[in-house]
Amino acid sequence: MPTKQYRQWHDAQVWTHVFFVPGLVCSFSTLPELCLILSVVCALSIANHVNYERDGLLSMVEGVAAKSLYVYGVAQLCHRPSQLAFMIEIMCFGCTTTTFLVTLALDLYNTSRTLWDFYHPLGMHVVPAVWVLVTAVSHPPLLAGL
Repeated sequence: MPTKQYRQWHDAQVWTHVFFVPGLVCSFSTLPELCLILSVVCALSIANHVNYERDGLLSMVEGVAAKSLYVYGVAQLCHRPSQLAFMIEIMCFGCTTTTFLVTLALDLYNTSRTLWDFYHPLGMHVVPAVWVLVTAVSHPPLLAGL
């Protein structure tokens, strides 16, 4: 862990969460369940990254919340509103999944922090933010049929 106790706001692990804002705004009126999940995930993820991903309750809860957002996105893939939306979402799914699996398999967080610091914000913040936005503007609520 770096000598600083907390990450600064200009660190890419923190500021790249701004890419979720359009999806959050668009989902507010169209997909309330996505808006709720995304609000929780963003708050926890920012707190976790500012805290340098230290092991503990925050890190564990953030991981569960982030995976719930991923599962929601996968569930929405089953409801193809359009071919274009599906293609964008499937590419985001592939990139996010690959980033997660490669960084996990290679343990980049512990073995190559420089690579992790580069790939994590892109593959786990920017790309999922695109996925969330496309979902928010092109899908009906997942819970609408209940």
